[in-house]
Amino acid sequence: MKISTVFKILFPIAIAAVAGYFILTRSVPTAVVATTQRGIAVNAVPGTVSVLAEQEMLIKGEHGGRVIESSLEKGGVVSKGDILIQLDTGDIDLDIEKSENEYAREKRSLEIRSPLELSLETSMDTLDDLKFRFERGGVRELDVTKAQRAVNKIKDDIAREDLRNEASLQNLENALKRLKRRKEQMTIISPITGIVTDVFAYEGDLIGGGATLAKVVSQTRIVEVKVSEEHFVGLEAGMPAQVAFLGIDGEQFKATVKKIIPVADSSTQRFTVHLEVNIDRERLDPGLTGD
Repeated sequence: MKISTVFKILFPIAIAAVAGYFILTRSVPTAVVATTQRGIAVNAVPGTVSVLAEQEMLIKGEHGGRVIESSLEKGGVVSKGDILIQLDTGDIDLDIEKSENEYAREKRSLEIRSPLELSLETSMDTLDDLKFRFERGGVRELDVTKAQRAVNKIKDDIAREDLRNEASLQNLENALKRLKRRKEQMTIISPITGIVTDVFAYEGDLIGGGATLAKVVSQTRIVEVKVSEEHFVGLEAGMPAQVAFLGIDGEQFKATVKKIIPVADSSTQRFTVHLEVNIDRERLDPGLTGD
């Protein structure tokens, strides 16, 4: 047999064998072995983060008046109990002096013996005399009874007078206390420690009662996360978290779930979670957001 003939026969067979091998190896799954490391499965809970001031206080004056002193300065730090504004107390000082004089005068008048007490002594002397004479048959029993009624009436009158005097003195004392309290309220103090973010009244201004004078924001912050209903289940205080703030590029901060509020917002159906974030307080500005 010629070589060319053999080549023509074997070449198609070789091609078919190669094709079959290729198809066979491609159709069989190949297992690839790789090195693995042990770790903890993470169930990430997405949420919208916002930073809030723990307290925001509008400073208002309960009474109107002229501002004669003010320590308010936008951006200034104030402590709880610091005097922020002092209103003019000239008029109320005069009212207090007048009320004190009325109270002292009323108190002195009560120390003077009442005319009713003198009348009572006279009536009791008369009653004793009538009783003495009645025992000796000198007067009728009716005369003794009338004298006794007169004594009882004077005693009742004295008791009523004492009540009126006591009420009058108490009213004057309460009026004096109200004036002094009003004067105290004209010294406006800071109810919290924080930073003055807005000032609405300055020295020389005439303000009305209830007017807003300033706004103070506390330096303590709350990091709040809004979580959807499907991700809220299973959250517990103490769980770890990680926070990224939009205003702080390229950084993520470790955090811990501090408090869970188990009541959903009626408008969004999202739950609120408070975080304790490992970050300097100075970097947590109110209004900062993240996720």
